[in-house]
Amino acid sequence: SSSGSTTTAGTSVFDDFEDGNTVAENVAEDAYWYLYTAGGSVTNTQDANQTWDMISADGTNSYASMKGIGGITSGATTYPSVGMGVDFGKGALANCTAISYKYKGSGHHLRGLVDGVTKDKGYEHVAKNQDASSGWTTVTVTTMAQPDWVSGPDGDPSSVKPFSWATVKGLAWVVDEKLTQANIGTQLDIDDVECV
Repeated sequence: SSSGSTTTAGTSVFDDFEDGNTVAENVAEDAYWYLYTAGGSVTNTQDANQTWDMISADGTNSYASMKGIGGITSGATTYPSVGMGVDFGKGALANCTAISYKYKGSGHHLRGLVDGVTKDKGYEHVAKNQDASSGWTTVTVTTMAQPDWVSGPDGDPSSVKPFSWATVKGLAWVVDEKLTQANIGTQLDIDDVECV
């Protein structure tokens, strides 16, 4: 929400959404933001160009927003989730030691898609859960881990990969059944995503 694509003090802007579009040009020219549902739902609409209506503004500040989150119950065995994500090429975050971002609204967690990990099977690397917040809160994620079961008999051994920012090729902010019911909100806003 602040400066443009400048690099200062070892921090570079991943996306601050001030350009009003759903492309994280600072990471890659084809790094498009998107929303997804898997058993849960959102009420954001799509325009004729099939881009999600997910950029909101509060005065002069623009941010990404996932609105009307529903259909998610804590502990549900159908594993419902919704997410706000962006994909880019492996190596795009090689100079990062962490990802920092601001959020308000629903509790959630950040997931990283590491190169070689089976996507959309729960094998992705996950950061710790964040609680719901009524005001903008800053989070810094230095590492993520795969769920313990991935290396067990129900997992896929070929998807067990060590975590490093250099191997991350996608990020998603996820609201799912792993949160407590009190932390599952109806909206999640994200802003000032930075590579630290």
